[in-house]
Amino acid sequence: MSLSEEIVGRVKEFSLREGLLEKGDRVLCALSGGADSVALLKILLKLRGETGITVFAAHLNHGIRGSEADRDEEFCRKLCLNSGVELDCGKADVPALCAETGMGTEECARKVRYEFLGKCADKRSCSKIATAHHADDNIETVLLHMIRGSGLAGLVGIRPKRGKIIRPVLVCRKAELMAMAEEEGYEFVTDSTNAELDSTRNYIRHMILPHIYKLNESADKAFLRMCSGLLRDSEYIESEAGKIPDSAALSELSEIPEPVLVRYLMKKYRKCTGTSEKAPDSRSLRNIAEAIRDRKTVRYDVSGDVTVFLSRHGVDFEQRGNTAKKEFETELSEGENFISPIGYRILITADKKVADDWQNIYKLSICKSVNFDKISHDGKLSVVARNLRPEDSYTFSGYDRVVKKQLKKQGIPANRRRTTPCLCNQNGEIILVPGLDVADSYRLRKGGRAAYIVWCEEK
Repeated sequence: MSLSEEIVGRVKEFSLREGLLEKGDRVLCALSGGADSVALLKILLKLRGETGITVFAAHLNHGIRGSEADRDEEFCRKLCLNSGVELDCGKADVPALCAETGMGTEECARKVRYEFLGKCADKRSCSKIATAHHADDNIETVLLHMIRGSGLAGLVGIRPKRGKIIRPVLVCRKAELMAMAEEEGYEFVTDSTNAELDSTRNYIRHMILPHIYKLNESADKAFLRMCSGLLRDSEYIESEAGKIPDSAALSELSEIPEPVLVRYLMKKYRKCTGTSEKAPDSRSLRNIAEAIRDRKTVRYDVSGDVTVFLSRHGVDFEQRGNTAKKEFETELSEGENFISPIGYRILITADKKVADDWQNIYKLSICKSVNFDKISHDGKLSVVARNLRPEDSYTFSGYDRVVKKQLKKQGIPANRRRTTPCLCNQNGEIILVPGLDVADSYRLRKGGRAAYIVWCEEK
């Protein structure tokens, strides 16, 4: 058996075992023109008949290496033309985007590349996007994360599959892919920046990786076994963290084991920032977890321009610069109302059963009864929900109280006070504020007709 045949068989076995390739898949190959990606394309083409897949390719010119990048694009065009593969090419000005966004070159190029690949996959109706990450890339990634003090999530290395992205040649070393190219006599292009030692990854690749293979010539297999085991552990912890509701109170969170709690915090951070991969640094996560364990109500600034608010109600993440008070004024009707600017659902009904059923649906909803005649005019509901104002105050439990101070006393953090609605009549008189009691003048008296106001905050 030739080396090429052995590699193709190994990739096939790995891809089927890990669910990377399935019959009928339309697979988009990320093609740079380098030895790794060309080998990936050749392997996928060899597997077409056995696996029933259809192969396409996509190449992005990042606008970083001038004429060399143009050469790579032309090479990919010719390669795909000669191989009978449909190719999509694109161009981006990564240096300009870096200057505009402040992102690093590598991070920006990666973001632009995956966005481009996603669009090409949609265009071709591809269910999979194959990238040429190999075993050496995996070792380099693990070592990089170790150097930076990563936790378990970083030590799993490069995952064989993430969403649409698959890595079929993760079981192959760079040297094997190069040997395959020599054996089969196909060409590829070389990125001149790969030989530079000024990047940490390149330094690991050229100066450290060879010594690792001297210590263990099967280091690639050893790292892959380790990463596979750690990935199973990591996925279990993630599944446990996924069971924790966003609205969990501080007392509940304080009882959760720290590994699960940290993943829960990462999940909420990513939801806040809209990124699926970045997370706060490990020190910040430990500090937040420790504060939760001690049930401290604090404000904490973390990486990524994000602030964490800990209160007895739970944990809230908020991106700084997105803290402006939301101005709104919404006329409410009988039945369910949704106030989209702040994510509140408010039900007003005269039917106690409807109110009870609604509370059962929204487990953390709160119900207050008020005098229906006081919140209606000529039998029609007359209630407005608006944003809180600094001067807001009203009388409940026999005393006139400043709303802002009362919410603070209740342990509601500043970011949530900004989005708490104020329920008023048409003349602006406050009926109630969620989290506080009903105004004395609107309380249900004996013999009065009841209206039930139920609310819940959506996360």
